[in-house]
Amino acid sequence: MNIEGATKFAKALGGKFICMNYPDSGVPETEEIYNAFADLIRREKPDIILTHWSESFHEDHSLTSKIVRMGVRRAAFVPSETLPPHFVRSVLYAENWEDAKDFIPFKYVDVTDSFDLWREAVKNIYAATRSTYFDYLGYYDALSLTRGYLAAIHKKDCKRAECFAISEMDRFGQKQIKNDLSF
Repeated sequence: MNIEGATKFAKALGGKFICMNYPDSGVPETEEIYNAFADLIRREKPDIILTHWSESFHEDHSLTSKIVRMGVRRAAFVPSETLPPHFVRSVLYAENWEDAKDFIPFKYVDVTDSFDLWREAVKNIYAATRSTYFDYLGYYDALSLTRGYLAAIHKKDCKRAECFAISEMDRFGQKQIKNDLSF
């Protein structure tokens, strides 16, 4: 992972990059990492977490999804000696061509006004601009337009959108499945 690029990307979007210091494709599946992520959630107190969908051909993407799910549960329900519990309001799974298996778009978010900012910021991510096997920028540009057309059914001035999935358990808990254009 390019830590410097990820830090610049997050800062350009008004966020903060936090790295748990595991090598790319080298994250272990342990109780320690579940608990460490739960503590991170308790410290940072996020309302919403965006993560990878669980079905990916990248093992680290699938594991990241599991770590987030386990960390969210533990942050809320497993007591910590030093930090109070924190309840994350929502976990959303970002659409990613590498994580497409069984991905069902649930939430459409209008990104018309912020897409140019994202396009500039993502240029800090090494693979976005230097991949020789996949045109990341072209793909996500086209995808945001495609999702924007679909979202415009509900919100006429939407030109670009991003989609997020929710877990099957969250879908089960919904009385009515619908697309929502805002958080």
